[in-house]
Parts: sequence; structure tokens; C-alpha cells
Amino acid sequence: MKKIGKFLSSMGFAVALLVILAAACALSSLVEQGLTQETYAARYGEGIASVIMALQVNDAYHSVWFIVLSGFLCLNLILCNLIRFPAFVKRWRKEKDPEAVNTAGDLGDTETGSPEQVLSAMRMPDVKRCRTAEGREALFSNRNAIGQWGAWICHLGVLLLIAGFALGQMTLQETVIWGVPGDTRIMQETGLAITIDDFRTETREDASVAQYVTEITVTDPATGKSEQASVSVNHPAVAGGFHLYQNNTGPAASASVVRDGKEIQRKTLLPQQTMAESVLGLEDQPEYAFYFAGVRTMREEGQEERTLYLYDLYRSGVLQQGYYFLGEGSVTVGEDQITFTPRTFTLLVARKDRFAWLALLGGLITLAGLALAFYLQPKALWAVRQEDGKWILRGRCRKGKTLMKEQLEEAVRAAEKEEKQVAEH
Repeated sequence: MKKIGKFLSSMGFAVALLVILAAACALSSLVEQGLTQETYAARYGEGIASVIMALQVNDAYHSVWFIVLSGFLCLNLILCNLIRFPAFVKRWRKEKDPEAVNTAGDLGDTETGSPEQVLSAMRMPDVKRCRTAEGREALFSNRNAIGQWGAWICHLGVLLLIAGFALGQMTLQETVIWGVPGDTRIMQETGLAITIDDFRTETREDASVAQYVTEITVTDPATGKSEQASVSVNHPAVAGGFHLYQNNTGPAASASVVRDGKEIQRKTLLPQQTMAESVLGLEDQPEYAFYFAGVRTMREEGQEERTLYLYDLYRSGVLQQGYYFLGEGSVTVGEDQITFTPRTFTLLVARKDRFAWLALLGGLITLAGLALAFYLQPKALWAVRQEDGKWILRGRCRKGKTLMKEQLEEAVRAAEKEEKQVAEH
């Protein structure tokens, strides 16, 4: 059992997990996420599509293998922190313990006649007077003892970061909302109604696009409470407990079906999307359906570029005729008049990550641990009075030993020089 625990908490096991996770996520990034097996089959063939679905590469961050690997990595970090905690406590106490004067240190012995001045020059705070085991007078000071905790705190932060990301991905709620001003979409998982009030494109002086902005109203049917928000690129809004992001935009068409002067049906169509989003089925004449085939640009010699909106009429699944309009256009089918009006759609992504705060906290703790580990190096310095009245300086520094030794020798020389000048005067 001890061998298993030692293996699960080892650095080698952690590195292996990180390499496997990184490689798996990198390979998964080559496959567009969230598509159907039929779509993958059309792109890569039936065989590869079956492998993608079997290995859950189509939804990598919610897959069994990602959850299992993340779980083992968290277990490794938990065991690593628990096992090393007593050692860190012992080392931290040792760094602050005046009993360190009984050890030889790792900077060698340096003789001086002015220990207080040297300790001051080395910026050693709170100098304590104590005695060695032999009863000799001694001075002791330590600095940056908390730096010992840098590695442990860093491990804790990484653990929280991974846990927050993994839990967030497993419980993530994400919905795509699209439409044109006036459309209302219902978020099926929550029942929230999102109405697109306005969509505009802001331009710079040179006519280039500066920003896309969508104005929305989010209504909770359960409470009747509504709140308005503005969503733009790199400026998400928070409404209904969701973060809403401006994701995409493009051409669309509003289809209006009128009979006897009264509108009986309306739908917003997007080109080259799923059949449900790009097809208008006539409710009173179900054998007919209009498919929004897309948009094309054309330029005749000496004329400006123009945009064509393409619509195909199907009857009982058979293509009957194609229609091409430069702008708004109408088609009559039986008693129904169908009018197509060019629009611009906006696409928003609504996300709710319940554990984003945990990942953020983990990131901040990781940064704090790195700062402690790299910028607060624990140092201890003490002086022991000899029988002849001279003092022997000793010290300990786990990292940067050579530099501290040089600084100590420089401080001793400076103290001797000042002592000599005082004696001469």
C-alpha cells in the first residue's frame, strides 16, 4: 500500500499525467467539438468518425478519459501536499529557531569584530540574543522564512486550478442564441427568454468595423423579472446568471407569410445552417418549403458589387425553382404570399461556469506560491562570540548560497573598514 501511495504522489506520475493530458487535448483541438457523427463521417469518413465518437474526442472536456486523468492529477497533488506538509512545517520552524546557532551552517565561518553592524548591513531583522549549547553568547536572525511555503502553496494552487477547470467543464451550461432584432429565443435548460432588441455594427472613420453590439432583454418567466444588457466583442454581459458573449454575425432573412392581408407566419432564416434554421415550411401547405440557400456577390463591368439572396422552393422534397433577389423579394404559392427581407443576424453564446471562481482562486494562489518560492528566499545568519572576544559568523541559505556568501564577506570588509577609520580618529 505504501508503494502505491508513493507512486501516486510521485513527481514522475504527475509529469506523465500532464504529458498525456497535454497530448490528448492537443489532438482533440484538431477536431471541431460538438458535431454529430454524420458530420464527422462527411468530413473524415465513417471509420474515423466512429473512432472520434468512441473516444469522445467530439466532446473532449466532458469525456471519461479527461475526467479520469484530471482526477488522478488532483489525487497526485492532494497526496503530494499531505505527505510533504509535516516536512514543510518542520523546515519552517527550523528557519525561525535560534537553536540553529548550534549548527555549522552552509556558508562557512567568517570572523568579525562587529556582528551587529554586519547583520544590519545584511538587512537581517529582529536580531535575537541567545546562547549556544556550550553557553557562549550568540546573535541570531532569520529572514523570509515564509518563502519555505512557496512550493507547497504553488502545488495547492495548481490543485484548485485543475479542480475548478474540471468541475466547471463537467457542470458547464452553454447555449447558443441567434436571431435578428425582434426575435425571442428560449434557453431550453433554464426557460429564460432572451429577446434581441437591437444589433448594430460600429465603424471607424475609415469605414472599417470597430465593434459589434447586441442589445438584449433577458426575462425569467418564473418570476417575470427582466433585465437589459449590452453584449459586444471582448465585453461580455452578465444576465440571468449567465455570461453572454458576442460570437458571430452574418446575413440572414426574415420570411413573412401573408394571406388575405394578414400575416399568418414569420421565421428568421440563416443560410447554410441546419435544416430547421434554414427552411421555411408553409404551415397551411406542408408540401411546400423554402430553403435559404445562401448569399452570393456579383459584379458586372462598370458597376458596384451587389449581393444576391438565393432561395429554393421544394415541393414534397423535390426542387421546383430557385429565386434570386438583390434585396427584398416576394413569391406567391397558392393563396400565400411569402416576402423575404434581408437582415443581419447576431449569434451569442451564453455560458454558466459554476466553478470559475475556484479556477480563479487556484490561479491566484499559484501565482502567490511562485512569488514566495522565487522572490522570498529563506536566509538565516548568526554570530557566536569566541573566547578572544571575536565573533564567528555562520549562515544558511538554501538557494543563492554563493551570492549570500559574497554579500556576507563584503559586509564584513565594510565593517572592518569603518572600525579601522573609527580607531584612527
